[in-house]
Amino acid sequence: LEIFSYFSAKDLCVSCQVCHDWKKISEDQTLWKDLVWKSFKLTSRENLKNWKFIFQAKTVNQTYK
Repeated sequence: LEIFSYFSAKDLCVSCQVCHDWKKISEDQTLWKDLVWKSFKLTSRENLKNWKFIFQAKTVNQTYK
């Protein structure tokens, strides 16, 4: 999990296609929570269930601004 914490969102999405084990690791919510905090400079430390979805939604919102 530590090595995956250095991956970008794109790297995590690609890594999930390598094998079943990597897919499981790359979908870990801790990784996506860290990406949300880093990418969008959030100060809230909410404990949400689907950080990958939040990352995707915020990315789409920034794309269309």
